[in-house]
Amino acid sequence: MERRSRIMSVISRTMVFCLFAASGTALIAQTGVGRIQGVVRDRSGAAVPAASVAAVHSATQAKYQTKSNETGSFVIPSLAPGVYHISVLAEGMARYSANLELAVGQTADLEIMLEVATTQTSVTVAAEATQLLTSDSPTVSTNLENQRLEQLPLDGRFLQNLLMNTVPGLEGNSNTPQVFGMREGAFEFTLDGAVLSSRFNTAMEFRAPGLDSVSEVRVETSVPSAKLNRPATAIISTKSGTNEFHGAAFYTARNNAIGVARRREQYTAAPKLIRNEFGASLGGPVRLGRLYDGRNRTFFFASWEDYRARQSADRQAAIPTMPMRQGDFSELRDNLGRFITIYDPYTTAGADQRWARTPYPGNRIPAVQQSPLARQLYPLIPEPTFVEINPGVAANFFRSYPSINDQRTFSLRADHRISAAHTFFSRISRGTSEQYEPAFEARPAPVLLDESGNVRTQDKVNYSLAGNWGWVVAPSFFVETTGNFSRMAYRADRAHPSAGADLAKRWGLPNPKGRLGAPDLLNMGFDMTVRGPFADDNQNTIFTLDQNYSKLSGKHQFEFGWHWREDSVFVIPRQYPNQVEVDFNSHATSGYDPATGNSIGARQLTGHNAANFFLGVAGAYNVGIRRPHYTVRTGEVAAYFNDQWRVSRNLTVNLGVRWESFAPFSEKDNNMVGFDIPSLAIVVGNPPPVLIRQGQTTSSLVQAYEALGTKFTTPDKVGLPSRFLYRKWADFNPRIGPAFRTKFLGRPLVLRGGFGGYHFALPTRTYHQPLRGNAPFDATVTRSINRADQSPDGLPNWGMRSVPSIVAGMNSQNAVSLDGPIPLGRGFMVHHMQAEMPTAMAWEWNFTAEHEFIPRTVFRLGYTGTAGRNQEQWEALNVQVTPYVWYVTTGEALPTGTYANTARRSIDKLLYGEMRVYRPEAYNNFNGLRAELERRFSRGVAFQFYYMFSHAMGTGWAPSNAGYSAPDEVVTEAAAFLPGAVPSDYKQRARFLTYKRDRNIPHHRYNWNFLMDLPIGRGKRWLNTRSRWLDSVVGGWQVAGLGSWRSRWFELPDTNWGTIGKPEYYGTKYKIQDCRSGQCFDGYLYYNGYISARVLNQPGGIVGVPAEYRPSHQPVNPAPAPGQSSATPQTLWDTNQVTLTLRNGSTVRTNLDTFLHPWRTQIGPGPWKFGMNASLFKRILVREGITLRLNFDAFNVFNVQGLPLPDASTGIVSLRNSDNTPRQLQFTARLQW
Repeated sequence: MERRSRIMSVISRTMVFCLFAASGTALIAQTGVGRIQGVVRDRSGAAVPAASVAAVHSATQAKYQTKSNETGSFVIPSLAPGVYHISVLAEGMARYSANLELAVGQTADLEIMLEVATTQTSVTVAAEATQLLTSDSPTVSTNLENQRLEQLPLDGRFLQNLLMNTVPGLEGNSNTPQVFGMREGAFEFTLDGAVLSSRFNTAMEFRAPGLDSVSEVRVETSVPSAKLNRPATAIISTKSGTNEFHGAAFYTARNNAIGVARRREQYTAAPKLIRNEFGASLGGPVRLGRLYDGRNRTFFFASWEDYRARQSADRQAAIPTMPMRQGDFSELRDNLGRFITIYDPYTTAGADQRWARTPYPGNRIPAVQQSPLARQLYPLIPEPTFVEINPGVAANFFRSYPSINDQRTFSLRADHRISAAHTFFSRISRGTSEQYEPAFEARPAPVLLDESGNVRTQDKVNYSLAGNWGWVVAPSFFVETTGNFSRMAYRADRAHPSAGADLAKRWGLPNPKGRLGAPDLLNMGFDMTVRGPFADDNQNTIFTLDQNYSKLSGKHQFEFGWHWREDSVFVIPRQYPNQVEVDFNSHATSGYDPATGNSIGARQLTGHNAANFFLGVAGAYNVGIRRPHYTVRTGEVAAYFNDQWRVSRNLTVNLGVRWESFAPFSEKDNNMVGFDIPSLAIVVGNPPPVLIRQGQTTSSLVQAYEALGTKFTTPDKVGLPSRFLYRKWADFNPRIGPAFRTKFLGRPLVLRGGFGGYHFALPTRTYHQPLRGNAPFDATVTRSINRADQSPDGLPNWGMRSVPSIVAGMNSQNAVSLDGPIPLGRGFMVHHMQAEMPTAMAWEWNFTAEHEFIPRTVFRLGYTGTAGRNQEQWEALNVQVTPYVWYVTTGEALPTGTYANTARRSIDKLLYGEMRVYRPEAYNNFNGLRAELERRFSRGVAFQFYYMFSHAMGTGWAPSNAGYSAPDEVVTEAAAFLPGAVPSDYKQRARFLTYKRDRNIPHHRYNWNFLMDLPIGRGKRWLNTRSRWLDSVVGGWQVAGLGSWRSRWFELPDTNWGTIGKPEYYGTKYKIQDCRSGQCFDGYLYYNGYISARVLNQPGGIVGVPAEYRPSHQPVNPAPAPGQSSATPQTLWDTNQVTLTLRNGSTVRTNLDTFLHPWRTQIGPGPWKFGMNASLFKRILVREGITLRLNFDAFNVFNVQGLPLPDASTGIVSLRNSDNTPRQLQFTARLQW
């Protein structure tokens, strides 16, 4: 029934779309169509009314006509990009004729001057009317014409990558870009009006449209008109057919076996890269023999592209050495060279002897104590690459793993001119992607040799349909209709290598849920971990309907209309862990430190997780009970009005307003969940019995929560609306912007600026990712030997004080179970969203001066500002204070026993853990200056160069990470800090804790791209030969390139609590060698981070540090230099441990951590990043109408290795690794006809 309901829902929406489309009364502005408008005047400057204006599209011969009104104004709307022949005729005046190239989404604003007709002059020809200046709008935009799309060197045929290199103000991830410092949701991709940005996480659809299907792209980045629904939009327009049949076929190959340069970390052969891209396109008139001839009327364009990549993904990690895998830990040392003692847990004494243990002789564990799990897993873990490197200091493993990515995209577009007044186009696109690669979740651990763990597979598919109907009701009135449907579906790990194997049984581990695949193993020593497969699916469906009207009245161009959108996101949330999660952080080989009191801490320099794994003693066995699925729904409606008022001959003013209303998040069956703090109750949309019947939870899980004391209630009982969230109905946004055109030094100059407000939607993942974990849908069942509420004596770290009773792989099959009552722990986290929430929004303002100082070359100087408001942020309440804060504020020992995990909290000390409340009150501010020089292709040269200065500050600056809460998106309650340390007011506290620079926005950026004909061959400067054979060899060559040079930031460390000084940035002034790992690596002391005196300019340490070096930060107990005495015991060197006296006179040692580090919001300037790609290509005339283009691309053409960001703690930039990929070569052959 549910499936049938979904099908009927889709059918009903499709019928609604068809009805609206057929009515001819709706539209959108994001289809990429442009318009030609202007004023017809005579030589005296007087308006010429009733002039006939015609525009003929050169490729299709489609003719568009209108007449000027009483003020001489005219407009020809809804024009596809391309070259148009413009002609104007008025009684008694000479005919005006010009050619104009119209870019995607462009408004060409013309001022046409007519001459009085004479018997000698009947025609006046203006050969070029193409505009490079924007003289009628405050919008800051960038157009990428088809020539640059085809010819700039592009690493993969992905459109979004090119945008990041050519559009000023775009930063961050190419699929979820930030524009002028705003959050990701402020930017949207559209294709012929169809939305390509997922509401699930705001990212672009999985497979971008193929480049051969794209005509042009227009990116509006600041103060778009009221017609658009986002602060910034990429308007992608697909190609349409023409009166002639045209086609193309291409093949692109890249192979690292040929021409690849080396990287610093390349120790053997070049990393594998075999990439093939191929496709074809065909367009023309629809001709059905004698039945139908579609020339000048009906056209089609089809495009198909495939992408096949077999490449490598590097993994660099610290893993246990081969002796350690035999139980030999005799060389286990830390980064100061200090010996780490491994204790024998089977010698543990009782509490009366303070749980004393005996170290293993020589730090060697007998082979008979190796666990069956370790015996099975070690052969699957690759051997270290560098046996001489100490894994406690540096990575001793490097390998390139296969990364497979197969993609396909197809697009078909049809255009039909129904009559002189009616036009229609429709398009359908489909993209697929299949990936196999090392698992992101397991980084940096290596892939198991049988690939059963630490790999990830992903299957993605997206569909897009668009339809557009344009209707010229009258010369001054136009209506356009657009309807769109998009679907993006994602599935994870369906093709995982271990998906069909019961590895839990093979490895002797519990599997209460009976799932197949590899279990998850954590903290196996150094960086080693194992991640198995888990389900993580989502399907985002989008429907949109839009209507625009355009009315020319006197000097006013009125635009108005409405927008409707509905989003449905079906989610199978991460079923993680899929089976069982085994964590080997157990302290099984550590020794108890009596100075830590009842916190039961380990003695420094004792124990190691690699030894715990060898013995098979886990700290915890975890089983996840996860919500099976849900469907989040949301949407938006909007209406707008915009007036483009031509105040005078040189001044145009845009005035507009947009009303919007975003539907709050809801769930299809109202299975929402929240939390009511006053009553300390979980709020559910349906009572638990209903949820159990729906399969959203189980009776045993509900009973387990209720047994702890959890209360469940419904929204009406706590004053919430039935669907939890209220809708905002009064979001109005103004738009205003003048544009003034004049002349400077005899050439056109435009001065323009604007201001606007914009609301935009949050990703649905912001809602459902945190809230899906609330009771009663989710729980983690744990058997832990370290939790105080599960230990026999109520004290923590039982694994450090007991003889192991469970050995992994030997008797661990029933270590955790879901049979019988489910054991849940106290202190679980809950999330809640406020019922009244403001809509995320941004204010934008700009000023731009544009001067076409020579023909087809423009210089732009501009300022852009943005102010994001109501951005994503969570407040953390009921936070467990750090042990240091507890000791200082209470003078008491840490609570133990049943309530050990809740007693140190402020609101509820019996049941709940952290309470997170969604409060969208974060904000960001951006100010930027840009200087740009652009030349459209003319006389064999085209280029773009721009410089961008950016100053971006704000709270909650961390990227939304697809909806996950990053640490600096969370504002912690005042009770978690020392008294008086932070403001009690939320807004003041949020600014105090999180206001800082956006580290993802460079302070300075230089970008450039160019295209140039080489002056060689017939008709050129050099080798101007008449020989056809010689010209075919030396002529027709072109070069192109693009590059960037930008500054970067890195976060200063917040781990040391000793003396904090001033950072000094040396750059590459001081070259050093880091020999701590046993192998020496070159590097630079980039800034004065902390380098321990034990290794400072010491043999086997870090040498080359200048004598005047003084660390900018250091731990509470810095280590002394060799030969110097110290009152601090060796075991406490380079730690932040302090000794405190409690009320009863006893002392306790703990880490100094006030939760308020002085550098919590500080970042430093890192090394600049440079990149340059270049192309050399040639066109060969095969025969009339058929050409072959050969491309030779070089990525990182100068093989600049680059400097990685410095280690935040030491300040060292290591030359062990390159920051850039090495130079790589690519070949393309393209046949066009």
